[in-house]
Amino acid sequence: MSTKLISPQVDFEKHYQKVLRDIRRKDELSPASWLWILEERKKYWGRNYIYSDYPENQFQKMEKLNPKIGFDWKGQRGNRKPIIEWSLEIRESLISKERVEDDQYEWLIRNRKKYQDDPDSFSEQDISALDKLIPYLGRDWRQTSNYAAFLKFVKGINYSLSRDKKLSSAQVVWLNHKAQTFRNLSPEEDTHEYLPLLEKLNKYLEYGWRAGNNGVDFSQKAEAIQQSLEERGSITGLQKRWLNFQSKFYNADRLTEKQIEKLEHCTKKLLFDWKSINKKK
Repeated sequence: MSTKLISPQVDFEKHYQKVLRDIRRKDELSPASWLWILEERKKYWGRNYIYSDYPENQFQKMEKLNPKIGFDWKGQRGNRKPIIEWSLEIRESLISKERVEDDQYEWLIRNRKKYQDDPDSFSEQDISALDKLIPYLGRDWRQTSNYAAFLKFVKGINYSLSRDKKLSSAQVVWLNHKAQTFRNLSPEEDTHEYLPLLEKLNKYLEYGWRAGNNGVDFSQKAEAIQQSLEERGSITGLQKRWLNFQSKFYNADRLTEKQIEKLEHCTKKLLFDWKSINKKK
């Protein structure tokens, strides 16, 4: 059996066009496009930053990206990483890990102080890149606390939930961050000015805002199973695997009463008992 190979040029062109589409449609790079540019940078410099034999036609195309992406794709040895690169990496961490790394957090603090001391040292592109972090951070990067940004985010989540719309990835990340921040407050701290606003979301969130992403994710997955059963009479392999995990959690007494009730309701048309799916026969 023959294996069809994709030529390096075709592969390059596919990723290159993806970058252009990202910029044209969203005016920003997706994490996948960002990682591809980093890979091309490595190819350009070779090992230990020694110039490699990078194809001239590809080099010319990559050079044309610079004004579009706002930084030099190939970078320079010893140069400090530009703000836009830090911003992209921080956003990727917030989406994939729902937190920032220690060095990223320190970098944000340094640049917050730097901006307060000398705002003119930041270019328009720098500020634009940092402003795109605001939805994921849940506050303005320029300030340590921002009640207005918090209120705007709560209103956005309230609007989506009240209209039975799925939360965006940024909203889910933000909600999970607040759940982690406020989950273990002492009685003295449990009077924070933000809490009443978060409590108002509970009429839409089945497990309360303190459950964070776990509550949102659980509800959405259980309801998706119910929808599959009603529309097709069966569930997908991924849904069955998810139920398998819930069976394990149930047998280990790790599900709440509300979660059990939710699963009982959403799996009424299932041909087997979700609680015993993981038990050995």
